[in-house]
Amino acid sequence: MMRRFARKRRGLGDGQRSSIDGSQWWPRILTEGLIPTTAFEPWTDSDVPNTLVALARATLADGSAAIVAFSPTSASEALVGGLAAAQQASSGEAFSGSLFIVAPHWPMATRQLLDWVGQTPYSVEPIAAVRLAESGSAVESERVPRLLATSALQLAARMGSSEARAAFTRAAASLEGLAAKHGGCVRVGIDRLELVVLARRVAEIRTDGDNAVLETQVGGRYATPLSAADLAGALDGLEGQLRRRLNDHKVRDGEDGLRGRVVAQFVAGSELRSVRAWPTPGAELDVVDAVGVDAGGVPVIVAVRQEFEWTALVAVLESLSSLAPLMPLLLADAGPPLRLGRPRLLLAAEKFSPALERTVAALTLSFEFRVMTGTTGASLDLVQRAAGEGAESRFGRRVFLRAVVEVSNFCRENCEYCGMRRDNRALHRFRAGHDELAELLVHHRPASITDVNIQTGEDPRAVEEIVLPLIRTL
Repeated sequence: MMRRFARKRRGLGDGQRSSIDGSQWWPRILTEGLIPTTAFEPWTDSDVPNTLVALARATLADGSAAIVAFSPTSASEALVGGLAAAQQASSGEAFSGSLFIVAPHWPMATRQLLDWVGQTPYSVEPIAAVRLAESGSAVESERVPRLLATSALQLAARMGSSEARAAFTRAAASLEGLAAKHGGCVRVGIDRLELVVLARRVAEIRTDGDNAVLETQVGGRYATPLSAADLAGALDGLEGQLRRRLNDHKVRDGEDGLRGRVVAQFVAGSELRSVRAWPTPGAELDVVDAVGVDAGGVPVIVAVRQEFEWTALVAVLESLSSLAPLMPLLLADAGPPLRLGRPRLLLAAEKFSPALERTVAALTLSFEFRVMTGTTGASLDLVQRAAGEGAESRFGRRVFLRAVVEVSNFCRENCEYCGMRRDNRALHRFRAGHDELAELLVHHRPASITDVNIQTGEDPRAVEEIVLPLIRTL
C-alpha cells in the first residue's frame, strides 16, 4: 500500500522578506534596560540589508561607542549582520567599542556559532531579550548527539529476520544504482538510508525493528513497505520521476542543476580528495554541498548557490557546528595527510551579496569565495573572488610594537650557540648607563611602543646597578 504526503515549502530569500522596522523595536529595547545607553541612532547606510537585521549606534554610559544588531526572529541573523556591520565600522573608523547582538531566542546552533567568532577590535556581547518575543518564550528541544551508522549493512543488521535484512539490502542496492546513474549519493542516517540527487533528498529507506519502508519524495511522497509486492514498481516509478526532474530545463539550468554540476566537478577533479556529496543526513534540501580534503590535509566544506545571499550564508554557518563532529566519520576513508580540526569554507556562486566576506573574516576559519562562469556547460570556471586564512580573526587588525633595550652584553656563562658567551674574545663588551637609558625611555620613547623588553647577559653587576634601578624609575 502506498501513502501520499504533502511537500514542504522552501524558505524565503533576502529579496522576498519584509524589512525589520527598527523604530518599533529600539524604544522597547531601551525600556527593557538591556544596554546601558539613553538613546539609539538608527544606522541606515550600512551594507547589511534591513531584511536581515536592524542596526543602530549608541553611546554607552561610560562614553564608549556601541553598535546594536537586533532580529526578532533569528539570533544567527542578528549575529551575522552585526559582525558584518562592526567589521565595516572597524575598517572605516577604527571602531573598537561594543557590539551588542540582541534577539529573543538563542537556539543551540547560534550559541555554538558564537564559538567561531575570533579576536576582534571590538567586544561581542550577546543578549537574550526574552520579553521581546512576539509569541511567548518557546523552549526548544536540543537534539542529543548520536553517531551515524557507517554503512547500509550496519543498518540492515538491526533487523531481526534474514528475510527483512535481505529485502533491505536489495532495496539499498537499488538506491546505490540510481545514485550512480543520476549523479546522486546514498548517505546513512541514524535509522535510515537516504538517496540524494541535486542536493535534494528524493527517497529513503527507514528501518523500525523488522519493518522497513521505502518512501519516495519526488513527484509526491509515497511510502511502500519493502515486503510489498509493488516494491519493484515503486522503484521504477522513482526512476521515472527522477528522469523527468533531471530533464526539466528549470531544474537543469537552475540552482539545483548548478549545485549538481559543481559537486560532480569536485568529485572528478584533483583539487579535493575523498569528496562526500551532500553529507548532512536528515535534510530534505541540503545546505552544504560537499566535504573533502585539500592537498594540505585540511577538511573543506563546500556550498554552492546561484546567488549567495545573507540568509544562505547564515544557514551554512549554522551547519558548521553540527557538521564538524561528523568529519572523522565522513572522512574515514581519507588517507594522510588529514588534519581534522576547524575546516576551510569554500563558497561558490554566480553572484555574492555585497560584504558577505566581512562576516566570515571575523570567524576563526579560513575561507574562499569563488565566482562561477560558464555555468551552462558541463565544466565551470571557479574564479577566486576573496579569501582569508583567519589571521584577522585570531590576531585582530592591530600590530603591537615592543622595544628591546640592550643593557649589557657581559655574560658569565659560556653557551656555545650564543654570541655573548664568556669566551667570545672578538665581541666588544659594554654596559649602558642608568641615567642615559631612563632619559631615552621616559622622554623619547615613541607612543607606538607599548612594551619594553630589558635584556642583558648573565651579568649580576648590570642587574644590580642598572636593571633594577631602571625598573624602579620606569
